[in-house]
Amino acid sequence: MSEALAAAGKALLRKIAADTVTDREKRSKLLIAFGSVIAALLAAMLLPFAVIYAIFASEPPSFEVNFDEAAFWSRLTPEQQSQLEDMEADVQAIAEAMEAADLQEQTAKAQLIYMSCFGGERLTDFTAYSEHFTQDDEQLIQSLNADYGLEIDCDEYAALVVLLTEENTENETGE
Repeated sequence: MSEALAAAGKALLRKIAADTVTDREKRSKLLIAFGSVIAALLAAMLLPFAVIYAIFASEPPSFEVNFDEAAFWSRLTPEQQSQLEDMEADVQAIAEAMEAADLQEQTAKAQLIYMSCFGGERLTDFTAYSEHFTQDDEQLIQSLNADYGLEIDCDEYAALVVLLTEENTENETGE
């Protein structure tokens, strides 16, 4: 039975082949169908390579920030200019006090707390302020709150430290 079926299939294929070879219209339709299948297979195989190439071949957009410091300062009121100059002086004084106390690794933390938690209140003794940073974080927050009348929340402080640490890590690695 299977031999008869195989023989019938062979005969049918021979007839189709002979008919296709002799009829130009059928031959062109068969070639188009066969070519379409081959093209689809090739496209499916090459598409991942094309996508990967496109991803890695494209350059990231570049942009340039033009910051005109003179124009920025000219737009500030004299009071705002004075406040910025005072902040800059205070941040520099904190850095110097932290260096004198041999706590350079805590400088960014001290500056961040000062800038974000003191609410414009200016310190006069940055040496005393820097001495707080010899303690662990929980004691640091408690002593700053007690000595300067601040209300720093330990959870918010921890989030600030994580943010600062991530930013410093990114700056050091160049990411």
